[in-house]
Amino acid sequence: MNTGFDVVFHYTLRTMRIWAWMLVPILISVVSDAETLVVNHVAVIDTRNGVILPDRCVTIKGARILKVEPARKVFSHKNFRVVDGTGKFLIPGLWDMHVHIFNNGSQRPPNLWYLPFFVATGVTGIREMWTNPDQIAQINAWRRDVAANTLIAPRIGSAGTLVDGTHDIWPSAPLVRNEAEARAFVRMEKSAGLDFVKVYTTLSRDAYFAIADESRKQGISFAGHIPIYVGAEEASAAGQRSVEHLFNMTESCSSREAEWLRTEKMTPEQRRAVLDTYDEQKCQSLMATMAKNSTWQVPTLVIKRVLASADPEQFAPPEEMKSRLARRGNQEKGTNQPRAG
Repeated sequence: MNTGFDVVFHYTLRTMRIWAWMLVPILISVVSDAETLVVNHVAVIDTRNGVILPDRCVTIKGARILKVEPARKVFSHKNFRVVDGTGKFLIPGLWDMHVHIFNNGSQRPPNLWYLPFFVATGVTGIREMWTNPDQIAQINAWRRDVAANTLIAPRIGSAGTLVDGTHDIWPSAPLVRNEAEARAFVRMEKSAGLDFVKVYTTLSRDAYFAIADESRKQGISFAGHIPIYVGAEEASAAGQRSVEHLFNMTESCSSREAEWLRTEKMTPEQRRAVLDTYDEQKCQSLMATMAKNSTWQVPTLVIKRVLASADPEQFAPPEEMKSRLARRGNQEKGTNQPRAG
């Protein structure tokens, strides 16, 4: 018997397939037949000011928007294609800043099937959050295919490899346990052609700050989780480019932050205490620091909503979850997983 989730999933997947097939000829015709594209009589969503600009004419050449002006009479001719946007809306391309194409954590096959669906839903750029060094060649191949208009997929703006301090969360995660290993890992990432180092939850303070220092020396960014022993303001000051899932933000806005940074695993009562000790002035200071240092938040609100509303009994204990992941990995060995060659 299908569950409600199964029904929604299969309906959504079928709908996305229809979108993808409709999208393919449209994109190919627009990209291959015209150097200049004009979308006329379209309503433009002004995301900066939060208003709708009705009946506009948008001129695009190559990868650039040349102008947005009131609709006018304009006709197609050689290398100049006009699309009637009457009754439609136009928005800037969206970015999904937290994507896992390769599923290196759960060790499932890569999610190659959903690349066109990003484009179908308006997402024209993504950030890949766990690419192993042997997979960067595949990332670069996709980038070349997108640039050559032979692959319908979002631009992969950057790709990085996760590094942690223990296997408590992901048994397959690369580990560094001290300063020397941390610096060596950053140099390896740089030489492999990765775009950034993804720091993770259980890194020690020594390893984390060594990654920060070596990243500056090597000219490579680092981003990801804030380790449990590091405060958000410290991470921003160290140069972390983005913080995923709002991790450590509530702890760093608490008047008892120092206590929480010494706590490896919090009880439900302690998590409630984090919220109860919220310090407005401390939090405003943190926000100002992050803005000054250009430390971005990637809140992944859908994940937060799922975690906040989930039944605790649905979550398996850590040891059981590790066993499940190991069994699933063994079962899926031998499946056709595209890898970099």
